[in-house]
Amino acid sequence: MLRAWRRKPALGGASGVEPEAGTVGPVLDAGRAQRSFYLSKGLRDKALAVRYRTGLLVITTSQLDDIESHRLILRQVMDAAELNPAFRPGLSEVHPSVELDEAIRESWYCSIAIRAEMLGARVPGEGPSGMVPAFDCYGNSGIYQFLIPAINRPETIRFAGSLLDRLQGKSELLETAEAFSDMGGDISATAEVLFCHANTVRYRLVRIRELLGLAGSTDPELFMHLKLAVSITRAVRAESQLEVWRNDEY
Repeated sequence: MLRAWRRKPALGGASGVEPEAGTVGPVLDAGRAQRSFYLSKGLRDKALAVRYRTGLLVITTSQLDDIESHRLILRQVMDAAELNPAFRPGLSEVHPSVELDEAIRESWYCSIAIRAEMLGARVPGEGPSGMVPAFDCYGNSGIYQFLIPAINRPETIRFAGSLLDRLQGKSELLETAEAFSDMGGDISATAEVLFCHANTVRYRLVRIRELLGLAGSTDPELFMHLKLAVSITRAVRAESQLEVWRNDEY
């Protein structure tokens, strides 16, 4: 199973990045982490930690094929490497060694999904609109499993743009659309995170429907459209950030 952290580049990593504008997460000193890891001899038959530019790629092995056994090893690696517990590794599913390429790809996709969720964070904590994504594994990343492999397809970009571009310049409506998406289409929860009345949210949703050409849509139908568009937009941004770091030189 592949596990990876990254500060700038990495093959499927967590949120250990430089605190620059538009980024989130703690900073990773990959060299120090790798040295600390290899001083822990008890983990050498369980995991391999490899520097990748300014990131750290970790591959774990276990006689068990359940993901929890690999999570346990990963926690041991993080402790041995003295990594900040706030790091959010992007985890693949469990794979045989001949499927290492798939594990790398899944871990990379998961790291994009984690960053996409963190870009939309509004409040501390885990779960909807929280700064800590509710998932850490590719298999639990929900709609990102099919969105991320397709985010660079013209039709995917076109779909998201056809909705959210119509809200540009209308900050209250765009913020409401994103919050409605983040809060699962729950109007009361949306009003709570926006610090406004539920009727204000309902009025804004009517305006959003009109602008998007979805005047006849129900709340669940509107949520579906907005959830896809917002998730695509954030995933594109997250991938763009990671690709910049991935292609940086030391």
